[in-house]
Amino acid sequence: MEAVLQAPGLLRLIFSYQHGWWLDSLQFRDDPLIFAGHSFIWDQPCDALLAAVECFSSRFDPWLACRGTDGAKKLAELYPPLDPCIRLYAVAIGSRDLLMAMGSTQVTARWKALARLVADKHGQRELLAKLELVPADPETQRYPVREAILAGDIAALRRMEVVPEGALEFAARHGHLNIVEFLHRAGHNLTAEAMDEAAAGGHVHVLRYLSARQVQGTLEFAIVEAAKNGYEETVAFLLEAGASAASALSHAVKAGHAACVRVLVDHLRLRAPEGHFPVALITAAVVGGHEEVRTILHPLQIWPNEYMDSVAAAGRLDLLESLHASGYFKCSTNAMDLAAANGHLAVLRFLHEQRQARCSQSAMDGAAAKGHMEILKYLHETCHAPPGSFAIAWAAMAGHLDAVRYLNEVCLARSCDDVAERAASSGHLDVVKYANDNNLGRWSHRVLNAAAKSGNLALVQYLHAHRPEGCTTAAVDNAAERGHADIVEFLLTHRTEGGTSNAVISAVERNHGRVVALLASHGFNVMRALEHINSEFVGLTEVGVVSLPAAARFLQVFAYQHGWWHDSRLFRDDPLIFAVREGRYSPTRKVLADAIANFAAKFEPWLARHGLADAKRLVELYPPLAPCVRLFAAATKSKELEFSREDWITWQDVTIDHRHCPTIIDPRYGELYGQTSAERRKAFLDYFMDDVRSGKLARVRATRGLDIPPSAINLAALHGHRDIVMHLHQHGSRVTSSTMDAAAAGGHLSLLRFLHAQQLGSYTTAALASAVAHGHANIARYLLAQGVPAADALLSAVRGGHLDCVELLIARVRETTASMVLPVDLIVVAVNQGFEAIRELLHPLQVWSSEYMDAAARAGCLHLVQFLHNEAYFTCSRMAVDMAATNGHLDVVRFLCEQRGEGCSQSAVDRAAGNGHLDVVVYLTEHHGIKGSHFALAWAAVGGHLNVVRYLHEMCSAPVCADFAERAARGGHLDVVCYASERNLGVWSSRVLDAAAKSGNLKLVQFLHSQRSEGCTTAAVDFAIERGHVAVAHFLLHHRSEGGTLMGARHAVDRGYGQLIAALASKGLNILPLLKKSKFSFVGLTEYIQHKQRRCSSPSTRPHL
Repeated sequence: MEAVLQAPGLLRLIFSYQHGWWLDSLQFRDDPLIFAGHSFIWDQPCDALLAAVECFSSRFDPWLACRGTDGAKKLAELYPPLDPCIRLYAVAIGSRDLLMAMGSTQVTARWKALARLVADKHGQRELLAKLELVPADPETQRYPVREAILAGDIAALRRMEVVPEGALEFAARHGHLNIVEFLHRAGHNLTAEAMDEAAAGGHVHVLRYLSARQVQGTLEFAIVEAAKNGYEETVAFLLEAGASAASALSHAVKAGHAACVRVLVDHLRLRAPEGHFPVALITAAVVGGHEEVRTILHPLQIWPNEYMDSVAAAGRLDLLESLHASGYFKCSTNAMDLAAANGHLAVLRFLHEQRQARCSQSAMDGAAAKGHMEILKYLHETCHAPPGSFAIAWAAMAGHLDAVRYLNEVCLARSCDDVAERAASSGHLDVVKYANDNNLGRWSHRVLNAAAKSGNLALVQYLHAHRPEGCTTAAVDNAAERGHADIVEFLLTHRTEGGTSNAVISAVERNHGRVVALLASHGFNVMRALEHINSEFVGLTEVGVVSLPAAARFLQVFAYQHGWWHDSRLFRDDPLIFAVREGRYSPTRKVLADAIANFAAKFEPWLARHGLADAKRLVELYPPLAPCVRLFAAATKSKELEFSREDWITWQDVTIDHRHCPTIIDPRYGELYGQTSAERRKAFLDYFMDDVRSGKLARVRATRGLDIPPSAINLAALHGHRDIVMHLHQHGSRVTSSTMDAAAAGGHLSLLRFLHAQQLGSYTTAALASAVAHGHANIARYLLAQGVPAADALLSAVRGGHLDCVELLIARVRETTASMVLPVDLIVVAVNQGFEAIRELLHPLQVWSSEYMDAAARAGCLHLVQFLHNEAYFTCSRMAVDMAATNGHLDVVRFLCEQRGEGCSQSAVDRAAGNGHLDVVVYLTEHHGIKGSHFALAWAAVGGHLNVVRYLHEMCSAPVCADFAERAARGGHLDVVCYASERNLGVWSSRVLDAAAKSGNLKLVQFLHSQRSEGCTTAAVDFAIERGHVAVAHFLLHHRSEGGTLMGARHAVDRGYGQLIAALASKGLNILPLLKKSKFSFVGLTEYIQHKQRRCSSPSTRPHL
């Protein structure tokens, strides 16, 4: 055997017989053709699908030549998603033999229709006709309909028995009025979607036809689509029909359609000669480079400073000079900041010399991040601009060594603590060397971890040789996950930290064969990781088993030989096994029913392949499956799957009793073992709601005698199932405003229009709020056109971060109530969530209250805080410094304390200490004399920040809470507890060790056991077992005498901790009643305890000495 295992050729032959993927088949596992087929839409071009077929064919040709048709059939059985791909390939090459070898298919009609498209492309229609692969059903009829409409062939449409829904809209999109008229006469409705599609295609003649027949619809969508695509004639027609120009104008400007912009501007000027246009229009024209559009917009009004700022950001020096010469345009500090970040030195020089414009620290930071050395020198030497704390960090992250050197040596810029880590994360060796030579930032093990993650072996070797901080197991884990085999090999060879099981699992899941081989050769349990993946023996040949010692190879090769069929391993840990066990004493009907359905979906095809004899053998091989098979037989009313009474008696120890089985009813499999009427109704209702959610109309219609809850129709509306909504409405369910809200939240415009046209419901502000919260701008336009107020929905749009919805609502609010004061919560949410575009939109609308600057400080946006401070009319409160200190934004704290006079409270020091921001604590205490309260030291202990604890106690003499040690132990912070023990901080009691046990830190528990005399209570063991800290519970039970209680024993029994149960029993706890009620079967342990009790109660059974 050893000789066989040492022969690579023979070993590969052995593995070729293992069930699973061949190595040359892995390339098809995520083939683009699988996803191209699923994402194909009938009324869209099919070029992507045909290209995917060509790509698949180019790789499958050599594979098929090697494996043959039998290999193709086996591959499809192994991985069913490839079955339709192989069939499409056979159609493309015209291989009748391959199609016949694949056998009869149960592929959906959608895939069969794709086969027809491929056959048309490659001239294989006769092959499909002979094999009858494409039936004439409505699904497959979509594809020839598309071809007939594109060709304008009415004769072909007349010959078709079925023309699917959406054909009329598709014809309107492509301007075929004759086909629209034909389909309308044939019974297809003229819908608002048809008007939208005709406008999107710019077909005015189709629009005139539809409007002449008074098609009801919202013109907002139509004019927006026409403006996006640049159809000025269509835009003019829709304006005459009453469409609004405001929303269409922004889309026309962004797309750069000057003719449409001119039509829309003339219309707006005619209606409101004194109206103002939003500055976002001209900035979009500048940013997009649409000069003709900008020329149209420029003379309309005097634009605010965002205009010149965007010109500077785009580097348009000629336009900037023109705006400056006019004398009435202004700019802000953002002009120089953005020009510097984008590398426009000429613009920067003009702004500084001709306008005496100022800049902020963001100018140096942005230029450093992009590596613009000339701009850095100009800003420092000419403008005397101060560099921010992020300048060196961003330059280091991008690898700009010249910028890092200049900022550090010439500008004397401050550097962040993580400069080296940022440079290492991007793999910039030269920058890391410079940071090491000049001792920039703080160095820790995170630097080497980041270097390993970047994949730069030279950088990892340099840090290993020149820095003493080392790394953690995360270095190997990250390198293995990304497939950096050379780095994994170096770290495992030259360092001692090693890695974790995550390294093996990540490498196996990503098929990094060389990495898996390296990990296996260094003692990692590769086979255990392979058991967690779906396909068996994937990459096992790549694992490098040949390179291992003979004994290790032998064990790994035979680790998979369990006697299972390759398609039976999926039942080994089936959820139904555990659902049955839980069902004995705590009936969980829904869980058990779902588990039966899931098991049946897998077991039915298995049984069809293997037969009854193999089913009996499977149960003998793995007895826990016996009750699962028995429930499957009862659920499916299978008369052929009947084992003998002797078989069931043999498996009685693992087979559930009829009387203890939870009685359920499953509409998919019928009634099981009887059930009360209330239980049957509740179970049936759960499945009914599932059918409503998934849109199964036939099963919803088949429901009889069930009191349908009002939420059912709302659930159907949320998922856009119009047919189910109408069915439920016809059978007694009311369409309310909540139904309309649900349809709006789901983004189903056609359903909203239908319900409104049928006068079944009314629109509310809640519907608009739900729509904008989910980013459905089309729904929002429709509801606004129906007169729904916009103000109450603004906050939902801002929270969702949907800029287009916010713009839409702001425009409507300004149109209706121009003087309305917006709530400050809007801009606060935008700042807190980091939605910068929304904040820029809201900023110029009004003078916001102090919460605005407070939120900017809390988020650490120094540039925004400086900007608001320079504007002079924005205020803040003491909460600004407090929250900035809480989040560790030292630069913001320094700026607010030095430039403003609001100050802060003790909470600033307390919260900064609790989050471990030592630099903030030092700054506030030493520079401003702010002392924290007694919570500062306590919160630092809870967070485990030893450096902060030491500073507050030794340098500031901060007061100590009585429960200081207990707080530190509760977080499992051994170093803080050691510090408190050495200095006897706080009051020590048994609660400290109890809290340590609850935290799960075994070393901390061992320290308190050996170094402190207070001891613990029984709660220590109970807490450890409840939290799953098995090692801690074992230590306490074997080294201390307190023991635990029945509460801890109950947790141990529920979790199956057999050794802990035995240890608790040895402490005198009567746990036998708990074992009898357990969902687990502790047969051996129960018998042992019973035997021990009998020996203790019967003196005659004691053995003679």
